[in-house]
Amino acid sequence: MYRDYNENEISKDMFYRLLATKNPVDISVQEETGYLYYLYADEFLTNAHAGTFPDGKYRKILVNKEDQVLLIGDKEVALYQRTKKVEDLKLPKGDLIEAYVFNGQLYYLTSEAIYTLENGDWNKLHSGQNLTAITFIQNEIFIGTSDGYYSINLLNSAVISEKNNKLPVPNITMIQQVGSRLWFGSDTGAFLRESKKFRYFVGRRWWDNNNVIDITSDAKGDIYFLTSTGLNKVKYINQTLAQKTAKIQDDIRKYHMRFGWVNEIR
Repeated sequence: MYRDYNENEISKDMFYRLLATKNPVDISVQEETGYLYYLYADEFLTNAHAGTFPDGKYRKILVNKEDQVLLIGDKEVALYQRTKKVEDLKLPKGDLIEAYVFNGQLYYLTSEAIYTLENGDWNKLHSGQNLTAITFIQNEIFIGTSDGYYSINLLNSAVISEKNNKLPVPNITMIQQVGSRLWFGSDTGAFLRESKKFRYFVGRRWWDNNNVIDITSDAKGDIYFLTSTGLNKVKYINQTLAQKTAKIQDDIRKYHMRFGWVNEIR
């Protein structure tokens, strides 16, 4: 386990010594409470409670606001109510791309469908092709594909917006809702949907590697981008025009004025 210190340093988390030597298979944040849940090979736990199960059986954990814990493995799924096992479930058809929780509901995404868990059964909410990622804004699900994105109604799966593939990168690997904004990840950078355009972030100015695997945000609205080789952060700073001007002026003096290093030649 690692965490960031002073916003600029990633170091091993030694705060909970009993967990310092354990390597989690997956980590989930419970919706609304913000509690961290850790999935290990033989148990899942938070600082409040824990559950145990056979070694190496599950690789994905989700926790909703009702304290339902969904554990997903390669061959089966289990549903817990806190530490008490409720039932074993069958896997939906198709390989898991990602699982999600939104407003207490659990979702399972494959390349051809979105499933919801209802009364112990997986119900198909939507069918599609080459699906890669989803995110939620109120009653709308935004669906990323290998060729653009579109959105559907969460309640009846009706299409709200048709597919848009006029994007900086149509092959979407990740979608993340941050406030009212949508961020998209791809294998060649990330882009932000604005009112009438997309703002494209690519190259070493922003990322250590353009292959964006995952996106998340914190309570401050800062955004974190996981690539195949590192963790990157886009930080939103509130400042006056005078403060911005002073910072630019300071950067110019520190990094771009080379008197004494470069001589004029006539």
